[in-house]
Formats: sequence, structure tokens, C-alpha cells
Amino acid sequence: NATLTINLNVTPSTAATVSAPTLYVIAGTTNSTSFNISNTGNTDLNDITITIGSVSGVGANMTATLSSSSTTIAYQNSKLINATISAPLNQTAGAYSAKINVTYGADKSTSSTLTVSVLAASRALTATAASATWVRGISTSAAANTTITNTGNLNISDITISVPDLYNGI
Repeated sequence: NATLTINLNVTPSTAATVSAPTLYVIAGTTNSTSFNISNTGNTDLNDITITIGSVSGVGANMTATLSSSSTTIAYQNSKLINATISAPLNQTAGAYSAKINVTYGADKSTSSTLTVSVLAASRALTATAASATWVRGISTSAAANTTITNTGNLNISDITISVPDLYNGI
């Protein structure tokens, strides 16, 4: 009988990647997207710190926040983190960016650029109404359905519909 003994020396290796997509936000609104941090090393990643830099670009005046600023990721796993951008109503439409930084271990880091595409705010409505028949001396009222459609890219509330005095002069 023979015995074979193999001694393995495994050196833990920490590595991570981060990938950030493009985030579209309409001026005057807030929008969020998720980005992925993957553990590509051969050991768990503990004490991960995540930061997002200021949104940059000509005339950038936006705020950026993250759903989490620290996390842990087990070996061969990943974690989604949300980034939220708020663009003021007067933010110029165009392309901007914010750097996402991920640090882990004693001295390792990786980063990715979140592209922020700001779209101009558009408030627009269309109205279509059916006709109604009212006969003087016979009808006491008339009704017609009106459809209001938001054709812009912003939510609109508190819509007021005015009907002119149709009986004036009759």
C-alpha cells in the first residue's frame, strides 16, 4: 500500500467588478437604476464601501444617492445596488456622468461610470370631445365624454376643464 499526500496552499485572492448602465431622467424628476457589483475573486468580500461622485458635465446641478454605502458579497456572487439621480426642472438636456467607486480589502478598488442622460421636460395635453345635442325647449341637459391625453413626459395632475356658457344668447 502506498499513500499519497498532497499539500495545497491556496492564497486568497480578492477581486471585484462593477458595471453601471445608462440612467435616463427627465428634467424636474427623479429616476433610479441598478448596477451590479460582482465578486470575481476566490474568497468572500467583506467591508465593501460604495460611493458615487458628483454628477459632472457642463451645467450639472443634480444630486446622486445610493441605496447602500456598504455591503459584503460572498464568493462567486454579486449584489445589485440602486443609484438615484434627481434633476431639477431647469437642468439642461444632455449627457452627464457620475463615477461609482467600490473599495474592498485593505487597498483594492474598482470603479465604473454611470452615464446620466437628461431629457427635456415636456408638459403637453390633448383633448378630444364627442358632440352633444341639446334641443331648446325639449332638452334639459346634454352630455359629452371628453378624453384628456397626456402627450408629454411629465405626470400632470389637478387638471381643470372649463366649459364656456353654451346657452348665452339662446
